[in-house]
Amino acid sequence: MRVVERFSAHVAAVAIEKGFRVNHHKTRIKRRGARQTLGGIVVNQKLNPSRRELELLEAILTNCARLGPESQNREAIVDFPAHLEGRVSFVEMINRDKGSASGTYLKRSGGRGERGLRKTNPLSDAVRK
Repeated sequence: MRVVERFSAHVAAVAIEKGFRVNHHKTRIKRRGARQTLGGIVVNQKLNPSRRELELLEAILTNCARLGPESQNREAIVDFPAHLEGRVSFVEMINRDKGSASGTYLKRSGGRGERGLRKTNPLSDAVRK
């Protein structure tokens, strides 16, 4: 039996001992070179959003700056600027460097004040237009 299989069996035994059920069909051992995801977040060496999610968000923000946010609200989200702020906050929560690379930072005013975006580049201006 390989070391990985013994390790997997040991982890499953500990989980069962703690009262969890292990679904062996969903259990995967991923090596260092493979993308290791957990809940849509890449967890290899450090936490990162998936490349696809990050590129999609950057494209939406760029198009908001060029064409206006209404053109990017294809799913008819009621408060689209707040939706974009939430997505940017999610990226910043996972990895601040990736969040700042998209050119946006969230700022909050005191109490129940209005949320907005700090103006670091034209992308952040597009979200609140």
